[in-house]
Amino acid sequence: MRHIKISPPMKGDVLISASVGAAGEAVTLWGPEALLHRSRSPIRPPFEATGAFLPDTASWRARVVSTSHDGHSDTVEIKGPFPRFPHVHSMPGGELLMVGYRCWFRDGAAEHNAVVVGPDGAHRRSGSLGDGIEDIQITPSGRIVVGYFDEGVFGGNYGWADAAGQIPIGDPGLVEFDADLNLVWSYPPSWRASETGEPAFPPIADAYTLNVVGETVWACIHVDFPVLRINDGQIDVWKNDLVNGAYDFLVLDDFVGWVGGHGIEPERLTVARRTGDGTDLYRTFRVTGEDAVAPRTYVASCNRASMLHRFTEAGDWYLLDLASLDL
Repeated sequence: MRHIKISPPMKGDVLISASVGAAGEAVTLWGPEALLHRSRSPIRPPFEATGAFLPDTASWRARVVSTSHDGHSDTVEIKGPFPRFPHVHSMPGGELLMVGYRCWFRDGAAEHNAVVVGPDGAHRRSGSLGDGIEDIQITPSGRIVVGYFDEGVFGGNYGWADAAGQIPIGDPGLVEFDADLNLVWSYPPSWRASETGEPAFPPIADAYTLNVVGETVWACIHVDFPVLRINDGQIDVWKNDLVNGAYDFLVLDDFVGWVGGHGIEPERLTVARRTGDGTDLYRTFRVTGEDAVAPRTYVASCNRASMLHRFTEAGDWYLLDLASLDL
């Protein structure tokens, strides 16, 4: 694994969350320890009382550090308020997307749990991406691709179950938004095939893994964990009988790779080749080597295209490229 050090931008800052942008840059959110505790500590205010954003953080400040593979970093200070479990993603034109992955449906509407932040750190526009977000990746053109876990798909919490006739935003499992946070595409539900005669695609109960290569979206989904490729609205499917339940998923040409999985050592990378309508085992690797981060010491793990990215609370960024292995 390659290693790059990301330093806290201000004394006392702690790492809140991390993601990876379209150019492979690390996008890390740093802020006061109080912001981390407001989201995660047992004494945090109940979600029912505050909703997606923490109102008493309006005067707080946090910093987003974008770091390239050569170690160069740029920092933007962003203004509050901040969502619970805030995640920040880079967008074209120097904008940032800040999202809380849970949200309420009440008073007849989904609350806003996403805000676009300008290069000056100010909030520009907001919208709702729905509840139960598993992962977000943004394409080079600015398409916001969102995958949902089961609570986002089935809408069992935070008012969604009580909203008569209201279909959860995450119901399709995979949804795309534009840069203005308007919903522009959703994965076709299985019922549509029976009504229209269109091809039936595997239903999504949980979008376990999401990956983006250029403008092409890849996913490995529950139920049955097939491999999906979505390119300009065209959906292709490959059966997967090798790995269930992995949360990191790498793509390189005809190869795909899963890190961990149900009943599999968490540091095991299983590489397969796509052939016909299935996946054939190619070989396995260990993710960690003598210079790599020890198992389970990272606070964030992300995948983008052929690369696995791991981050520690101290700002250590570890990278593993499928292309660097003996395939």
